[in-house]
Amino acid sequence: MLKIKDNQSLNYNFALTINGSVAGKVFIDKNANNIKDQNEEYLAWVGLEIADLKQKDYTNQGGNFYFENVPLGTHILKILPESLPAGMRPLNGYEYKIFITEAQLDYHNLDLAIVYGN
Repeated sequence: MLKIKDNQSLNYNFALTINGSVAGKVFIDKNANNIKDQNEEYLAWVGLEIADLKQKDYTNQGGNFYFENVPLGTHILKILPESLPAGMRPLNGYEYKIFITEAQLDYHNLDLAIVYGN
């Protein structure tokens, strides 16, 4: 145990890291317009991964996914093809480039459209 005497000061240095988060929703885009329309449903159990961090998440019943402790830098968010229902694919590809910066730590409100067809 460290004892500090009267009128004595003690300094500690701690390294801090800045981390962000990535969040969004996956939905079935029936008309392939890349917009979540009122008659379109969110999709549960879609697997997503930030590969360089070895972090995976699966969407919940509301289509939500969330990654925390994402360090500053460029990351690739991937939709796991094997997690999609048969006959479905992402409208805009399986990979999305994400930039986490000090100015934008939280990369939220991503809407990822899934469509029918190969």
